[in-house]
Amino acid sequence: MSSSTASFPNAGTVALRVREGSARVFAKNSMSPDLSSSPVAAASSAGRAWVVAQSLFLIALGIAAPLWSGQWPRSASISIGSAAFLFAAWTGISAVFRLGRNRTPFPAPRPGSTLVTTGIYARIRHPLYSAMMAMGLGWACFWSSGIALVVAAVFIVFLHAKASFEEKLLSARFEDYPGYADRLPRYLPSWRVARRGSP
Repeated sequence: MSSSTASFPNAGTVALRVREGSARVFAKNSMSPDLSSSPVAAASSAGRAWVVAQSLFLIALGIAAPLWSGQWPRSASISIGSAAFLFAAWTGISAVFRLGRNRTPFPAPRPGSTLVTTGIYARIRHPLYSAMMAMGLGWACFWSSGIALVVAAVFIVFLHAKASFEEKLLSARFEDYPGYADRLPRYLPSWRVARRGSP
């Protein structure tokens, strides 16, 4: 009758293996980049803050105008508001269709996106921001609301700051963007089509 003998590692061997495993984990973590402190993560976090603030401005505009309305005769303000809405519709819809999959609410361009310089973007650098600015002013004028007009003015300053932040990211991502930005205005259309390499 034969017998088999089981072999168990002693305490010293187990301790050595534990130390080796801990060293490998530490080395792996040391070589891995800290994504939470990377420029990409910082831009993503800032982008979320911009979008949240933008949403709060839109909510404030939507509430303030009807609550504090009729502060001056509406006959002229309705005409001004309607013109602003038409401009917002033209620039906004044109930009949405032209951007396609490149569209994003965040300042940073989407991964794999391309620089769009045709269509409405051959006339103006930030048509979506132009649309939101015009929409805010038009909404305040339509309701004859001085309070909403003040909110819209602050909203325009906010959108300008967001556009400036976005342009830094676009310049870092696309080498052609600085030249494109030099040839076109930010918010009001230029009827001189931007051409690559033109003065």
